[in-house]
Amino acid sequence: MITIFIPLHLFAMLSEEIMWRGFFLPIQQEIFGNWAWVVNGLLWAWVIHACLKWHFINMLPSMLIAPWIAQFTNSTWASFVTHSVGNSLLWILLVAGIIKKTKPQNINFI
Repeated sequence: MITIFIPLHLFAMLSEEIMWRGFFLPIQQEIFGNWAWVVNGLLWAWVIHACLKWHFINMLPSMLIAPWIAQFTNSTWASFVTHSVGNSLLWILLVAGIIKKTKPQNINFI
């Protein structure tokens, strides 16, 4: 599972960064100037991650850090690395076996 999950996750993150920081952020910089990273991060949070309501608030700072880094370093690669480092905790948990698939338990209603 790890050998499939990590490459797919990396591809998804790279795709997000290319679209949000490589394509949308430069357009937003023309409109919003130095505040484009805030607009970009909040839109990214709302459009892509709002469905993850249970940890949306926890993710909000990192969703603002990636566009800030992209805007002020002028590098999509820098935001990709930031995104990857932020998500690496998930990989560590998977590799360590902390997150395990649990079998459904039979519940008897007697």
